[in-house]
Amino acid sequence: MTPSALALSLATLLGHHSSEARSIALSLAAACGEDLACVADGAVYLEAESGWQRAPHPYSADARAGQSCGELQTPCAVPAAERVRYWVRLRAWSLAKCGDLTGLASGRCGRARRLAEERAFEARMLSEVAAKDGYRVVTSRNYVRRLP
Repeated sequence: MTPSALALSLATLLGHHSSEARSIALSLAAACGEDLACVADGAVYLEAESGWQRAPHPYSADARAGQSCGELQTPCAVPAAERVRYWVRLRAWSLAKCGDLTGLASGRCGRARRLAEERAFEARMLSEVAAKDGYRVVTSRNYVRRLP
């Protein structure tokens, strides 16, 4: 499965059928390149951070303060067209420096352990839904593969 097809499938499986969600899915796939793990991680974070909306209602304190914006709640100073690519770069940094995705929330390794655990739980839930379509999100290594 291509990254674009995977991103669109995950958005649909999560119940997001709008043209906005489709556009976000394609942006995610383009930013991730051939990295299916990136697409799976992005889908989990998109669901949690914005419900696949470019301008979600600001729930968190940093969003209400105008510090984080957009579909992946990146710094508001990042231009809207660059937010998904910025998140992909931040994800790569977190994996390289922390060995996991804890750096995404706080910019510091281990500081957001509870949040990372919540995201892992969400990825397991996504895995159950995706498995119905013949795909599985493997959260220990965060990648997606076709079931035999």
